[in-house]
Amino acid sequence: MREVTLPDAWLPSEQSTFVACVATILELPLEDVPGPAAGEDVAGWRLQRWLGGLGLGLVPIADATSFSWAGPWIGWVRSPLVNERRAVIMYGVPAGVVWDPSQVTAADGWRLEGGFVVAALDIATARPLLPEASLSIGTITALYVAQEAGVPAQAVKSVRTFAGRGLDGDRHMMGKGTFPSGVPGSALTLIEHEVCVSFSPPLEADEHRRNVVTLGIELNSLVPIPKL
Repeated sequence: MREVTLPDAWLPSEQSTFVACVATILELPLEDVPGPAAGEDVAGWRLQRWLGGLGLGLVPIADATSFSWAGPWIGWVRSPLVNERRAVIMYGVPAGVVWDPSQVTAADGWRLEGGFVVAALDIATARPLLPEASLSIGTITALYVAQEAGVPAQAVKSVRTFAGRGLDGDRHMMGKGTFPSGVPGSALTLIEHEVCVSFSPPLEADEHRRNVVTLGIELNSLVPIPKL
């Protein structure tokens, strides 16, 4: 996800911040995303039709304050600093603000009051083909465990591992995490160091909540290709 900033000539507004958030999620130049006409809803037919041409759409969120999603989504926030809504990008479980084009969430008192998920219209055609497994060699730069969901992650120099279960002392192994333990893919979580430092400021351990931080490994390439 590449953060798209507002040009100096663009005043921060409900419309401009929403367009910047859409452009950021889609990793497109700001000028490629159509803005609403005067008096038109920011998520109205003009943007919906353009997204439809890309095989995408906007799904409104019924209760943004309790919404959880494993990817970025657009949140509407209202701040005592301004009289109208501003769009921000939310991410994580629980969700937090990861990109705020107008910086209204830098001050206290803002609240989340709605949002949208940018989703594929047809998942079967939108799902990308997974590449073959990589044979590259990388390194592990950090290890973290957390005893239960929500508690601070603790850095460790070494940790005992249990096949199919996870890391000794971690919530995923003890059944005290946000998600169920014991299912495939739940034993431990990984994230690339390159992804962490791509954010400004970089993602910290209590933000990404991953067990293993790698360097020089394209993790997505290690996901096995399913046989259809």
